[in-house]
Amino acid sequence: MRNFYAKAVTELKDCFNFDDEVYGLLSMILKPKNARQLSPKSLVFFLRYPILRDHVNEGDAVSEWRAHVNLADNYFNVSSDLEYHSMDSEFYWNRVFASKSPSGEPQFPNLKVSFFLCHSVMHPPKDFSATSKTRNLRKKMVYTTNLLMH
Repeated sequence: MRNFYAKAVTELKDCFNFDDEVYGLLSMILKPKNARQLSPKSLVFFLRYPILRDHVNEGDAVSEWRAHVNLADNYFNVSSDLEYHSMDSEFYWNRVFASKSPSGEPQFPNLKVSFFLCHSVMHPPKDFSATSKTRNLRKKMVYTTNLLMH
């Protein structure tokens, strides 16, 4: 049994670089206090995962990243920037992604898909095989994009 776990960990380490800065940056982006300050200034995961560009318009996602900070504080039930420091990330991003444009369309569709795809790349399913990483990744991205856009 020990050999099984040792092999599994070795395959994961070979397949993914867990020291990659994108892991820290995504968790930093997800924190409401950082997101409201646009920290970091750009969506660096497009540089690390260029395959995202096959499924999301990078320019639109970056524009949406910059625009999401314009949502009013009262939309999040806060009265000051300090309240974002203790806000739950899931609550914050669910509110962001639930916001609608005046025409009733989702306001941040590209940002939403970017975040979900990046998260699914960084957190593969348990049955994810290192040998079929690219094929499975592409299928998963197409499925996730279709699911989120429709």
